[in-house]
Amino acid sequence: MAMTRIQEAVALPGYRLRLVLTDGRTLERDVRDLLQGELLEPLQRDAAAFADLSVRDGAVVWASGADLCPDVLIWSGAPPEHDLPFVPIAQRTMMQDLWRRYRPDQLRTIHDYAAAERRGEVFRERNVHGVDAEEYARRLLEDGRRKGWLEA
Repeated sequence: MAMTRIQEAVALPGYRLRLVLTDGRTLERDVRDLLQGELLEPLQRDAAAFADLSVRDGAVVWASGADLCPDVLIWSGAPPEHDLPFVPIAQRTMMQDLWRRYRPDQLRTIHDYAAAERRGEVFRERNVHGVDAEEYARRLLEDGRRKGWLEA
């Protein structure tokens, strides 16, 4: 059973999104309260930037690089149990696996981690600062290398 993800997204007036999901449902979500943090706040001030969005790996992403977790957009949090085909992998475990596979290629490690997050294979509980998946992966990789949990 595949996870429900976003297939299409359209920006609507009033900082709303119309989402077409992979299971065929169509939802509308007011996302104004989610547009917080360094990457997302500019979208509140510029309607044209807000409208410049696309769907990548089941997530809504903006031309600026900002993105929103599909689980938050679809369910306002983690998906219901019936939609989870597996338990998402812990962040450190995913990063350790990718680093072992691709070391010393940091860019590939970061890209694959971000793609796994967008597919729901690794779950970030909250994103209060609006950090996109690529930037979060970069920070996690740096943290692991600095603290040594990636070098073990």
